[in-house]
Amino acid sequence: MNDLTKELQGMGQEQQANLAASLKEINELANEAYAAKLTADKFEAKAKELKGNLSSLMETAGVDKISADACTVSGKIKASASVPKEDGDKLALYKYIASLDNVDPNGNPVVSVAIEELMQTLLKYPTLFGMLSINATAFSSWYNKEMAAQIATGKEDWQLPFISTYEYYSIGMRKKKATV
Repeated sequence: MNDLTKELQGMGQEQQANLAASLKEINELANEAYAAKLTADKFEAKAKELKGNLSSLMETAGVDKISADACTVSGKIKASASVPKEDGDKLALYKYIASLDNVDPNGNPVVSVAIEELMQTLLKYPTLFGMLSINATAFSSWYNKEMAAQIATGKEDWQLPFISTYEYYSIGMRKKKATV
């Protein structure tokens, strides 16, 4: 006999009826919540499809901004960088970032012995190293700023060899303000 059966046997009829009503309500709410989730998923998928089609049309037509009846849509090409997946590439990125805070007398970035030792220690723990992750949005933002800084210093072709970059057309939509 399990604990729930013992507990039910110890309850009076009124308590059992209240429990049954609660379980029925929980079941109904679970079904309603699940149905709402399915509906939301369908609408999200449709919105994503429509936004993709709109983005493609605007990019193809060379339109940066359009004012529709209900909203204003703006589009622009954005640059992004992919977070490295391979351990060697991650290690190279970590070393590069660490070197930015440590420069030699000539202003050249240098990876300190302590950072080198830390990286080598991390490689001895592949499970831990594999769990170290980089936030893709923050990384892409940092990379774009780093690229702009390098270009500002005259390094027009700057790119980290272990990072793949790409461009994409992005749109934003804003509800039009009501006119009086």
